[in-house]
Amino acid sequence: MRYLLFIIFFYPVFCFALEKKPYAPYLTPGKLTVLVTFDGSKDLKKWSKILEFSKQENIKCTFFVSGVYFLSQDQRHVYQYPRDTRKTGVSDIGFGGSPVQVQERRLFIQRVLQEGHAIESHLNGHFPAYRWTSPMWENEFHQFSKFLSFTKPCVAIRFPLLQHNNEVYPTLKKYGYTAIVSAIMPSYTHFYLHEGILIFPISNIDGILNMDYNFYLVDLKRKRRGTDAKKHMVNAYLKEAERCFKEKRPFFINHHFSAWNKEAYFEALKEAVVIIKKKYPTAFITVPDLIQKVH
Repeated sequence: MRYLLFIIFFYPVFCFALEKKPYAPYLTPGKLTVLVTFDGSKDLKKWSKILEFSKQENIKCTFFVSGVYFLSQDQRHVYQYPRDTRKTGVSDIGFGGSPVQVQERRLFIQRVLQEGHAIESHLNGHFPAYRWTSPMWENEFHQFSKFLSFTKPCVAIRFPLLQHNNEVYPTLKKYGYTAIVSAIMPSYTHFYLHEGILIFPISNIDGILNMDYNFYLVDLKRKRRGTDAKKHMVNAYLKEAERCFKEKRPFFINHHFSAWNKEAYFEALKEAVVIIKKKYPTAFITVPDLIQKVH
């Protein structure tokens, strides 16, 4: 429900003055540019499934990882709650499990980078942040950089619950970030610039915010389950791919590590990717690849 509430109440956060720029001159000419992204990173079996599929289909993915999943349960006290640093060991999404599980997750990060995928930031505790102050943002980014110190710095971020405010921009620059991939904007056919930061908006597919969680909420309301939910998402993705190809903008496929509706959405992603590859000349790229294209 949080995503739906965000759309209703927090949309004005993004209505400041922005420079709007077209995608068309920067994308691979004559091809549908596709970015497959995943938020989270906890489920070790899901890591294996995603990487197996990506290798099979020769596609690249971007993983927006949560820093707390690289702290074991017995290390949870290391994490400070951003709004009150006296509180520790608090996270809306839990922590990384056992030390063995954390180590295995670290090995997946190494494999991801070796196979040409990208690791980017989903910050840490997955808290609402639309009213955070600069010190709160600084604390959260500082901790994320410590928890992910074993890998290269991130350049893009998808904010938890899609929430951020103007207070975050100095911190983004301080930590070397150049792009946001979680904004809801008046138009999603272009990208934007604000204070030197690229903003790639999340599109809307037939009235549904383009993330698997939002499809899940709609399917719950309409009592679509299993095969029906999968079919609905595949059809929606094929229509969106056609629009992106005509409008010369990238097609973002935005998923989580979660197994909502018995993995119907991950199965839909896989089926849609196979069909799209057959129907269009495609270029599957990562978010850092897109940043390089448009900078």
